[in-house]
Amino acid sequence: CIKSFGFNLLPCSNYHWQLSFLRAEQVLLEQLDEDGGCRRKCFQVMRQLKEDVWCPGNRPVITSHHLQTVLFWTCEKYPHFK
Repeated sequence: CIKSFGFNLLPCSNYHWQLSFLRAEQVLLEQLDEDGGCRRKCFQVMRQLKEDVWCPGNRPVITSHHLQTVLFWTCEKYPHFK
């Protein structure tokens, strides 16, 4: 189902393009805790740690998108809510 959303190509510069999976990411985030897990709350805690402790300031080394990618990888590797 998620694959059916496809992707968009976003221009980054004159000769570089980046794949965007925004719609698929939105659907995955919406369905994140349908099984009763606490993944969304863990993601929010990690994002707050990133902003307050790990990467304070305007140009963070770790972005929220990095954390979201790790979240999706973890959900795929450990699909059970516990």
